[in-house]
Order: sequence, then C-alpha cells, then structure tokens
Amino acid sequence: MTVKWTAVDSGAIWVETSRSFLRLPSWATNRSGRLRLPVRAALALGDKGERRPSPAYAVTVLTTTACNLGCSYCFQNVALDSSQPFAPLRIEARHLAEDVAAEIANFVQDQMRRQSKEKLELLIFGGEPLLAPQRIFALLAALSGCGLSKVEMISNAVKLTPELAAKLADAGVNRIQVTFDGSQQAHDAVRRDHRGSGTYDKIATNIALAQEACGITFSIRVNLTGENIGTIGDLLDDLSSRIDASRCDLHLAIVDGTQAGFEPEFRPDYEGQLLDWYSLARKHGFNVKPPVSVGDCAYCGTAGATGGAVINADGTLYSCWDSAGQDGYEVGHVRAGYYDDDRLAERWVSCGYQARHGPAPDGLARLGAEVLELLHGS
Repeated sequence: MTVKWTAVDSGAIWVETSRSFLRLPSWATNRSGRLRLPVRAALALGDKGERRPSPAYAVTVLTTTACNLGCSYCFQNVALDSSQPFAPLRIEARHLAEDVAAEIANFVQDQMRRQSKEKLELLIFGGEPLLAPQRIFALLAALSGCGLSKVEMISNAVKLTPELAAKLADAGVNRIQVTFDGSQQAHDAVRRDHRGSGTYDKIATNIALAQEACGITFSIRVNLTGENIGTIGDLLDDLSSRIDASRCDLHLAIVDGTQAGFEPEFRPDYEGQLLDWYSLARKHGFNVKPPVSVGDCAYCGTAGATGGAVINADGTLYSCWDSAGQDGYEVGHVRAGYYDDDRLAERWVSCGYQARHGPAPDGLARLGAEVLELLHGS
C-alpha cells in the first residue's frame, strides 16, 4: 500500500491511502518523520480488509482540436504570432467523425477486457468541444455500451446555452470544467475570442443559466499568473454573487510555462496565498478539494496506459493531455493499438513534462494537507 503523508502547523498528520484521506495525531510518526510501523501495519490491515469495487477505465477524447479563443498560455499553441495576437498558431485541426467514434468504442472495450475494468469514466476534451456538439453526442452514443459511470467535459463555456446544457445532461454529462483567469479585467486581458473580445461576462452568465436549466456540476479552475495574482479575491467575491457556488468545485492552478512562446512573469510564494483563497472560496460556499500530485494521473501516471487512454479526434493515441496533437508524441492508434514497448518508451510523457515553473512536490503536498486541515475545521 502506498501512503503519502505530510505534517501541518496544527501538529496533525494527514495520510493519503489509495482510497481516502485520514487524519492522525503527530505521534503517528517517529523522529525521522516516517510513519511508525504499528501505524503502517494498521493502515495496511484496514486497506486489505475492505472490499474494493472494480476500478474504472479512464478515457479522454478530443472531439475537436479547434478552439474559438486565443489564450496566449494554452499548451496546444505551437507558436505565438504577433500579427494575430488573438489567434496563436495551434496544433493541427482534427474533428471526430462517426466512424472514428465507433473505432474508439471498439478500442475502449478491448482495453477494458484486457484490464478487467467494468466501468468507464470519460473526459470530453478539445480544443473547444462545444464548437461541434454533434460530435460529443456521437461519441456518447458510441460509448453507451461501455459501462459509462462518469462523463466530464472541459469547456470554455462561451457557447454553452441553457438548451445545450440540458441536452448534455440528458446525454449523461455529469460535470463541466470551466476556467477563469482572475477578475473580469484580468480574465478579459487573456481569455479572448479571435476578434479580441473578452469572455468573462459571457462565461459567468452561461454558467448561471445552465445551472437553472439542468443539474450539471461545474468545476471552476482558476489559472494563476503574475498578472492576475492580486485579483483572485475579487474573482471569488464576484463569481459567488453570480452563480450557485454550492454546485461548483473550485481549484487553483499555477500556469507553469509549458506553452510555446509564453513565459510567466513571476511565481509568487503560492502556498500561503493559495490557502487564503481556498479559505475565502470555502466561505463563499464553493466545494474545495486539496491539490493532487501529477503522479496520480490515471492517463499518463503509468507507462503503457494501464489506467486509461488519451485519444485525439482522428483516433491517434497519446500518453498525456499536454502532448495530445503534438507532432512526435503519438503512441499508437485506436485501430492498431499501442506501439511496441521500445517505441512507446521513447514517446511516453507525463503531466507537466515541459513545465518550467511548476510547484515543488513537497510544497504541493504541504498545501494539500493544509487545505485538508481547513476543511476538517469547517
């Protein structure tokens, strides 16, 4: 059993087993900071004694790689173009066809049989999936016989109408992740359409209307850069007044500099500030969760894709969201499966493989424990 732990100022220890978080007193560790053997034995015994459901197979499908926004830090940018500041050069455009959706379903079923997985968790990705909603519905129809247990989508929500939200909910979409880039002024300076128009008001309004139309849960991702770092409090205040925060998860993400031509201006001492913002988000009614390490990724965390798959709109396989659509990072195709082990090893990458400014793992673990302590005391 793998156990992660970290101490917090209260003296408590938070341990993360493969299935839950546990809060332990400080005496659970010895002088060297390791969990004492009796504690480890008790945790292992409890873990062993519980009957676990069969884990789900996780699949990400890019239904289109086209996008209606021109964010300068997007990891799908190939290069920034000064002549087109609102339309950076991106990965090659691909769009999911019905025959490819059927091939994806055949591949997924085969992988699930090979790995004895009974349920499927789907993430619909892009580009911007809502540029072509019919491709989303074609994919969901193709995968309907694969034991879908959870369906999430990552969208900028600019084209999310109440009617479309209701149709997505009826088709099985449970959750939509939407990104904000600080307060309205900071957001509109970055997250603009190809004409240069800001999108903050449109996105916030669309989320509120979608919440009235259906029961989809929203996951609010707040991207942090040097330019918006001082506006997060204003963002949380405003969003909580416009949308139902109790139906939204919220997490904070530092832009790590994986993007072609984009360099974050600076990285602040994020730990203390992030905890303050998590606390404010909690007071506003948002559901906050501790940050997780990139090593926990179901897609790229294990070389060879035993836990899941990332599939481009043309059926090409990749190991990671960050590499999807990038030349030279293909690891197979749904028609023929994965490449052989040697070729796979050359191309397999994991989350943040290009990151230049990501948070240190020990800082992330410490922050995670502090957020858990915050939630424990609320």
